[in-house]
Amino acid sequence: MSYMKLLKLLYLVDREALLRWGRPVSTDRYVSMDRGPVLSKTLDLINEGAEDNIGRIWAKYISSPLGDHEVELVQPDPPNDELSRAEEKLITEIFEKLVHPARTPQHRTSPTLPSDLLRMLKPGDAVLMPKYADATPHMWIVLTAPDGNSNIVIVNVTSLKNHPDQTTILKVGDHTYIKHDSVVLYADARIVSATHIIDGLNLKTPLFRQLDPCSDDLLKRICNGIFASDFTPNKVIDFCAKQWN
Repeated sequence: MSYMKLLKLLYLVDREALLRWGRPVSTDRYVSMDRGPVLSKTLDLINEGAEDNIGRIWAKYISSPLGDHEVELVQPDPPNDELSRAEEKLITEIFEKLVHPARTPQHRTSPTLPSDLLRMLKPGDAVLMPKYADATPHMWIVLTAPDGNSNIVIVNVTSLKNHPDQTTILKVGDHTYIKHDSVVLYADARIVSATHIIDGLNLKTPLFRQLDPCSDDLLKRICNGIFASDFTPNKVIDFCAKQWN
């Protein structure tokens, strides 16, 4: 199996477990990459291995990357004693839906969202969502319309207190969600899939919630800060420059 597919499946298992039970199946952390969120520690085990006990167990049952970015079982029937029956059932359910879509014809692994659904996310929209599965939700602001791959740029807001980047300061009254002086965290500006956020909003859970949109003036100030801040990642600057030209 492609190890990127494996990572996506593991992420979806964790996401569904959080929604159902309030806790993930893995104890991994999540990072947002160009093709969406993945399990950070698992990706490191695939790419680099590890000398600790976890790395040795991984290498005992999972191969190093083969051929076209694939991994496979080194030994059949790896132990499952760390899993519960409910977790095994969930893993099987996600696998059956996504790896064998013919068995569930209503499901599509990579849905093409209709244009009116993508218009749910437009510049100035604000969403409350976590950075990763077990994180506290933060306010994120959409700065660009979806590109041809449905990618957008989002930034989040954090407390002003002694923050090194005060390019764009938000005060009470700038937005209904702002309750104290805050700043835009340009260092964490990221390019993400709009479909991932829309999927989260459609689940209607406390982890994802649409907030009031930003005013035109606030949106303009935040967008200008993309270029003004010394902390904005270069790839985000390039993406915005292309989108706004």
